[in-house]
Amino acid sequence: MPRQKNTCETSLISVTQLSDFMNYVPGAMYQYRVTPSGNGVFDFASEGISDIFGCKAEEAMMDQQVVLDAIHPDDLDDVFSVTFQVAKEGGLWDARFRVNHPEYGLIWVQGYSRAESLEDGSVRFHGHFRDVSEEESIKQTAIHYQEQTARNNRLLESIFDHMPAGLWLVKPDGSIPMSNRWFQENYQVDRMQQSVCQEGDRDAFESEETIVREEEITFSDGEVHTVRSVKVPLKDDADRITGLLGIGMDITDYKQIEEALHLEKEMFRTTLMSLGDGVIATDNKGRVTLMNRMAEKLTGFRMDEATGEFFDKVFYIINEHTREKCDSLVYKILKTGENSEMEKDKLLKNKYGKEIPVEDSAAPIRSIDGGVKGAVIVFRDHTVEKERIRQIEYLSFHDQLTDLYNRRFLEEELNRLNTERNFPLSVLILDVNGLKLLNDAFGHAKGDELLRKVAKTIRQQCRADDIIARVGGDEFTIVLPKTDPQEVEIIVERISEGLKQFNVGGLPITASFGFETKFREEEPTEHILRKAEEKMYRQKIADKQKIAYQAVETIMQTFFDSFPNEEEHAERVGLYAEMIGTEMGVDRLRIQELKTAGLVHDIGKVALPLEMMVKADRLSEDEREEIERHPEVGYNILNAVNQYGNLSEIVLAHHEKWDGSGYPKGLKKQEIPLEARIIAVAEAYETMTTKQAYREAMPEEDALAVLQKESGRQFDPEVVAHFLSIREP
Repeated sequence: MPRQKNTCETSLISVTQLSDFMNYVPGAMYQYRVTPSGNGVFDFASEGISDIFGCKAEEAMMDQQVVLDAIHPDDLDDVFSVTFQVAKEGGLWDARFRVNHPEYGLIWVQGYSRAESLEDGSVRFHGHFRDVSEEESIKQTAIHYQEQTARNNRLLESIFDHMPAGLWLVKPDGSIPMSNRWFQENYQVDRMQQSVCQEGDRDAFESEETIVREEEITFSDGEVHTVRSVKVPLKDDADRITGLLGIGMDITDYKQIEEALHLEKEMFRTTLMSLGDGVIATDNKGRVTLMNRMAEKLTGFRMDEATGEFFDKVFYIINEHTREKCDSLVYKILKTGENSEMEKDKLLKNKYGKEIPVEDSAAPIRSIDGGVKGAVIVFRDHTVEKERIRQIEYLSFHDQLTDLYNRRFLEEELNRLNTERNFPLSVLILDVNGLKLLNDAFGHAKGDELLRKVAKTIRQQCRADDIIARVGGDEFTIVLPKTDPQEVEIIVERISEGLKQFNVGGLPITASFGFETKFREEEPTEHILRKAEEKMYRQKIADKQKIAYQAVETIMQTFFDSFPNEEEHAERVGLYAEMIGTEMGVDRLRIQELKTAGLVHDIGKVALPLEMMVKADRLSEDEREEIERHPEVGYNILNAVNQYGNLSEIVLAHHEKWDGSGYPKGLKKQEIPLEARIIAVAEAYETMTTKQAYREAMPEEDALAVLQKESGRQFDPEVVAHFLSIREP
């Protein structure tokens, strides 16, 4: 009996010890039996099963469902599949699955068991569950890292191979174990070929420093490209160079763009510096960043002085009239972003205090996104232009010859003065006598002199408030505010007396006057002007012939006083003409006209320059053409007097020739007035037989022979025949 007791005690101790062992083993020990009908039951479960599935051992052994419910639904079928496969085929059951633990959340569980077939056809699994969540996390992290590393490697390989630049590794022996596609395609080298940039490689190996340089390399397209190469030494842990990383970028297009930009910049700079206008640029704060040479000249500031200074200090503008400082265009543009121009009447006060009229315009400098980054101001010295405008404005209201007002200004002033306070308002019109005659006789320069003297006289005799205007070639109009007719007559008398103090070309200066006075605003100003003009013309018509006659006589006397030999020549021509006319039986009245025509036939020479009249050398072609105008000038002078009408026609034609080769009209034979044909013979004979400045006198018989020879060509044969009968014994 004692022996049996000891055996039982030993058995009980062993069972207890085994149970403690199973409960203290990490994880959960279990026996799971699958019946022939396919049902499952936990025959045993250690207390550790609560750490795995969140249920007690007793609950698991009573109902396997509490364990099955804890297994993740997505993994349950796999667990059953492995279980039934091992139950059928035997072997080791090995499964890793997820469990939704009520306390710990989702955990990973690893199960191991070995199947035992029982006599009743059941299969019992003896196994162990353990929590492998930490191990799974490490495993998943490792897998993720490997996958990420693989992706990064593929990305780096893709970047390396598709880089739009060359990448390569160079060993110390010069071989290239690695290079990307760009390098291989453009540098035409295989992976193991020598580097095409050996010089840069050697420098980098020797200096152990990064080398950056631009190289000219012929690419596979046969063209020379500019490449910016970078050689970076690679070192090991012992600081020894193990190779080089080469980076090459084709910058050919960049260099071309850089060159184009440089040329454009230089062209812009050259253009800017050579502009006749001043140019100043500022930043967005209004500080000067650039100015050209003209801007330096006008402002007085050098570029280095002005840079960084505020615009207003360099470009100081004042109002010409108020003398106050003007607001700057720059700050307005920086604020509004809109183009602007400076108002007129502004002066630039430069560094040295000189005031220069300027005109300018300004515009914003914009960035690529449209923001205002500064302003540029273009300006010019307006001095010459302003003076020109002033002159234009002056000339628009003034007569250029006399410096009096013109018709435009007169009309505006008449409208302005047409008010009650200026009545009586008188208008005096003055027309200079003999201007055309003077122009014909002495040239337009003398006519201009006449007009200027008339203008001067009118100014001297009129008041400061009177408006004096030259409204036509020889016509002047004077507007006299607050002037009645009696006062106008006094002014007319003063002007007439003043004109008597002058003469032009020996001719006295006279004028015809007419005036009218306006007493009421209702009277049309045009009516007053018209009545004044009518009165002036009535006086001019009444005096015209008398004045013209006196002028012609004066011109003739002036001509003879200046050239006494011309008077002697004229008298002899008149005498010969009278003789020929008498011989030809011309009536006594025409004989007198012939004699007078002989006296005045060269009156047109009064318009010739003195040097031409006394020239001893042969005349030039231009001088001859000028002299050949004297018949027309003489005609214009004489035609101004009615009683000299016939004489003017004789004078005009006295150089015409019988065969039509004369001047000025080219008349021939009977088309030429008889008196002119007679004068032509008489003048030719007198000229040939008289000593001239350029030759001696011709013997009479020689002169008569010339007349005989030219008879029927230059001269009328009948006139020559009658003259020869007179002169020949």
